[in-house]
Amino acid sequence: EVQPGTYSIEATAPGMERSAPVGVTVDAAETAQVTIVLQSEPPGIALAGLITRGITGEPVAGMSVELLVGSQVLASTTTSDTVSTATDGSRYNYRFENVPTGQVTVRPDPTGFTVSPAERIATVVSGQETTGINFTVSSIRTFPSGLQLISLPYDYPSADPADLLGANPATFQMATWDPETGRYSLYPSAPADRFRLGYGYWLRLDQVRELSREGIEAEDIHEVAYDSGASGWNLLGCFFTEPIDFYSLQVRDQAGVVRSMQAAMAAGLVRSPLFAYVLGGYATSAVAEPYVGYWFNAGADITLIGDRRTDTLASAEDAARPAVVAPEGGWLMPLVVTSAGMCDTSTWVGCAPAATGGFDAGMDMLKPPPPGMGASVYAALTGELGSQAVDVRPATAEALWTLSVEGPAGETVSVRWPDLSSVPADVRPMLVDTATGRQVYMRTSSSYDFTAREGARELEIRLLDSTNLLAVSVPSARPVGGGTEISYTLSADAQVEVQILNIAGRVVDTVADGTLQTAGVQRLVWDGMTTRGTRAPSGTYLVVVRARGEGGQQTQAIGTVALGR
Repeated sequence: EVQPGTYSIEATAPGMERSAPVGVTVDAAETAQVTIVLQSEPPGIALAGLITRGITGEPVAGMSVELLVGSQVLASTTTSDTVSTATDGSRYNYRFENVPTGQVTVRPDPTGFTVSPAERIATVVSGQETTGINFTVSSIRTFPSGLQLISLPYDYPSADPADLLGANPATFQMATWDPETGRYSLYPSAPADRFRLGYGYWLRLDQVRELSREGIEAEDIHEVAYDSGASGWNLLGCFFTEPIDFYSLQVRDQAGVVRSMQAAMAAGLVRSPLFAYVLGGYATSAVAEPYVGYWFNAGADITLIGDRRTDTLASAEDAARPAVVAPEGGWLMPLVVTSAGMCDTSTWVGCAPAATGGFDAGMDMLKPPPPGMGASVYAALTGELGSQAVDVRPATAEALWTLSVEGPAGETVSVRWPDLSSVPADVRPMLVDTATGRQVYMRTSSSYDFTAREGARELEIRLLDSTNLLAVSVPSARPVGGGTEISYTLSADAQVEVQILNIAGRVVDTVADGTLQTAGVQRLVWDGMTTRGTRAPSGTYLVVVRARGEGGQQTQAIGTVALGR
């Protein structure tokens, strides 16, 4: 309803000139009619704009853009991967010609994309170009530059991987593992020709890249087949948009028998946990996260079955169990290898009553090959089926493991054993560098460093029995001319410190200070003097003999000596 009064009315319409003002008087309870004549006018020359990725600013190709007046679609076009320049200097990768004058709406088709803003209203002037109608595509995921192991939680049956990430196909570097050949396939050759749901891919990016287009999501129950092929290794990807608990998946074998993941591992159908590529090395995982790729080993052709309703997690921290667990009645000792800021945290040695000297399905775990695509650090245990991440040996025998370590040539490589809390107190591990003969007792040292050369460095980890342990007998004392003779026996060569302490535990004198002594009976003489050069009072003193072996083993023995006047 309009209040009574006198009004001036103008009208506009797409493709028409604005009308001249027309006066009209509206009386109470009356309807006033007005006739307005519109004249057509030449259209605008063009309307153009640029649709780009949010972070990199690169043009987005292949997106549909609609031109509307009201709710009516007048025209549609598709964005180009090349950017042109308008007469006013603005840049564009979509353009409409001969656009009706007046207000129009430009709306990108957001299928598979998130676009900001969703639409824009522009005013087109006759005979002029309307430019700068720009939009930004928000990324679903941003991938950093450098080498990385990824997956996508969507299927892209017809999209080129380089186009998806806004990269130049001529320089795009992508690879995936072909289990049948036991070698990498390189983009653009199949199966590295597109992103497939449930599989992993290596990427080497020269700059930050964005994924802005969604693909086809998996159904709530999804199956992915993996081949054992030449070595069993496969690159796996998270096939849901939520993290997947790897150990909650079901495994179907070629006979159609479906097992739990734990039962499949015990049967040798799955021979490893998941391995992610993190900080230039491998890390084990019990969870497959979206956009991350993983290695895993299949002992036979299998199908993994996932149920979105039961197998996905709110976050990776909600996993029901760790990637690697100690065997029943046994123990595991983790080994961490670092070099030049890179880290491999996926190696364990251990013992268990049920273990054998060979590969024990469900206890031993295989390890994937080194990345081999740039600088990395890598460690693996030598086993009968190849490189192992976990090697559990019998608890009743003297165990020996061979550890192969690789790092950047010329860099310092550090092998650490940060947690011995689960290793029984009577287990005495020794690390041996077979290249130098250097021995490190792992109970009293926490790491071993060496300088990497080309190729792998072989180290050994041995469990010593009592006959190989450094020991020192309780020292005895007897008077000799001018002092007291202290004697004891060493089981092996060692650096020895011998101190005389009073009953309160204070040092009276040091008879030997880091002296290298050979295995066998040792004899030293204490002259009865203190460190201050005064004669010690008569009485009973403690004799403490501390020995440190070449590998870092430490032991001590305590005896007494009576000093008379």
